[in-house]
Amino acid sequence: MSKGYSRIIVAVLFFATSFLLEIKQKIAFGWSFDLALVAILVLPLFLDFAEFLFFGSLAFLFLKSAYPWSGPETILLIAFPVLAFLFQKLFPWQSWLEPFILIILGLFGFYGLTNPSKFFGDIPFLFLDIFVSMIYGWIIYYLFAAFAGRRT
Repeated sequence: MSKGYSRIIVAVLFFATSFLLEIKQKIAFGWSFDLALVAILVLPLFLDFAEFLFFGSLAFLFLKSAYPWSGPETILLIAFPVLAFLFQKLFPWQSWLEPFILIILGLFGFYGLTNPSKFFGDIPFLFLDIFVSMIYGWIIYYLFAAFAGRRT
């Protein structure tokens, strides 16, 4: 199996795991951390253009089927992976700082544009969500970097 196919398969498996964990949390607790959003922000850092198109389309279909949003949420679900992919192309350095920046901007951007009163109304949960998302994002980042053979 070529390296490109391996990367896309691993990216889809990481996303599917994130998606299922988020759905499981939502069912069990009535709320969830934004693990799927973290995955669509971090994984494009490792993909080339063709892999990114496939991954972005598949992630959008998964999220759109689970969360039947309309309006700005749908636009953001398309825009965030594109921005993460462009971020990787514009800033070719690789470090632990990339997922940190993308996750912070992604969470604040998504909830700031879609439901600011709910998200910013509960500051302790906001910080907990950011903390858990950071940990999860770094885990994905370092596992995928190790798989791709990229130094961080």
